Amino acid sequence: MSIYEDANKHGATGVKQSSYGYIPDNMEQTRLYFNDGLYTNVLNCTVGDDGILKIGIKKSVSNSNDWNIFDNFTLSYLGLQEEDEPEEPNGINTISHTLKPAQGIY
Repeated sequence: MSIYEDANKHGATGVKQSSYGYIPDNMEQTRLYFNDGLYTNVLNCTVGDDGILKIGIKKSVSNSNDWNIFDNFTLSYLGLQEEDEPEEPNGINTISHTLKPAQGIY
């Protein structure tokens, strides 16, 4: 998400950026925006047949006075895809996939 997408949604906290309004300019200001539920990103994905889900963050462009901040990650299992569910649901669905423990956490 661009820093400008939730600009001006936390009052005058941050630094004014022309027509966009106020945006966070340091870690403390960003924490205030995050605590208000701003700058929320959602990524839906499907685990492949190998059962491995690889998650990462990569910044491929660098600008002068540029910085990044990430916080409050949540990983949720949303169940099987519709086509994988039983044809006659009985109110109880079991997980037929084995979830493997996380590897390579940095």
